[in-house]
Amino acid sequence: MKLKITVLFILASFIYVIFNIGDWKEKRTLFWDKSGYYAYLPATFIYDDIGRLGFLDSLNPKYRFTGEYNDYGIYEQPTGKRLNKYHVGIAVFQLPFFMIGHAYTQWEGTYPADGYSPYYMLLICLSTAFWSAMGFWVLGNFLRRYFNELPTLTTLLLLAFGTNLYFYSSFDTGMSHPYSFFLMACVLQLTDEWYQTGKRSSVVLLGLLFGLLFLIRPVNILCLLIPLLWQTDQEKIGTRWQFFWKQKTGLLLAIVAGLAVSLLQLSYWKFVSGHWLKYSYEGEGFDFLSPHIMDGLFSYRKGWFVYTPLALIAFIGFFFIPKKYFKVVPALLFTLLVAIYIVFSWSQWYYGGSYGCRAMIEFLSLLSFPLAALITIIIGQRWLVKMIASVVLVLVLSLSFWQTYQFYLGVIPWDYVTKEYYWSVFFKTAYNEQDKALLMPEGR
Repeated sequence: MKLKITVLFILASFIYVIFNIGDWKEKRTLFWDKSGYYAYLPATFIYDDIGRLGFLDSLNPKYRFTGEYNDYGIYEQPTGKRLNKYHVGIAVFQLPFFMIGHAYTQWEGTYPADGYSPYYMLLICLSTAFWSAMGFWVLGNFLRRYFNELPTLTTLLLLAFGTNLYFYSSFDTGMSHPYSFFLMACVLQLTDEWYQTGKRSSVVLLGLLFGLLFLIRPVNILCLLIPLLWQTDQEKIGTRWQFFWKQKTGLLLAIVAGLAVSLLQLSYWKFVSGHWLKYSYEGEGFDFLSPHIMDGLFSYRKGWFVYTPLALIAFIGFFFIPKKYFKVVPALLFTLLVAIYIVFSWSQWYYGGSYGCRAMIEFLSLLSFPLAALITIIIGQRWLVKMIASVVLVLVLSLSFWQTYQFYLGVIPWDYVTKEYYWSVFFKTAYNEQDKALLMPEGR
């Protein structure tokens, strides 16, 4: 019951922010990347224009999806069609909310049923909050297998409000990361269930999950490492392949399930470009020989540990995982390290306009385990240690709320922050020209 109440509180908080800021009323919900993720729905169910997406050009002057860039993320193909570079997965999760918004808009009659009037935008906001909250529900059930109620619930609240997942679940909805957060929480839950019970249904559902992860962000399928490495210790590693062999039927069904889900994206590529496999991010890619790991973690521009210090605290928790649970560390830690390397090898390692490092949000679910372990240790300490730790965590939460508010106000800009600018505006709710001069040259 306490887990349900906690998740409902998280969801209600997200929804309160959504209604309070009211961006959905002002046509400020679906723009830039988010307009690309969502475009599949009106293209399929309203305009019957999945091949050209021409309706975006006609609606852009009204809704300002991408400002003056009418064809942002859309590329002409030799087939005569136009390719949407964004994957179809987000639209899959938004579909039931889109249908509700479409039906209500038609019934209520105040706004045009064009796929972008206020009720559509409101429902997309609510879809993000819902799937994010569902991620916390799944994550809570997973953590309760290993930790008591207090560290489990504390971990959920810290991740919900002490990280930039809070911002992307309430202030800036429609991005891929809250949806991926939900899926990665499901990967943890089902992987653990599979190893504990050997149920075929668990591994088949894992296959479906990996198909969905591919539909949203292909790089996220690196969490295949989790079921491959789960419960890795000297006792288990010798029998790992025996376990896989015994599960061969389930694994085969999982592969089929994952490919079946992936076929949705592959079919779109085939229809538009004529090829089953198509690299849609033209002019962008990975540079694995020159990753920006230190920038990605510690820079004032977008550093993960600068804008989400709770992530650094959670990493410290790996040193406090009880020995009886240490067998899960290789899967979690190795996956996180590989994710850090891959994410910050992207050519645009700062990931455009964003609050902090948005590309690592989905991997917060993996950090929940060491964070819960650390909180468990803190709870068992003397009152002075508990007080100091509580102060630190309250400060982390306060920093998250404050910087989220600053970003919403524009005091923390979408990019080009320097160390000097960061500290100059640290306590401000507005910047001046002297502050602006401290930004990187491109942002002045």
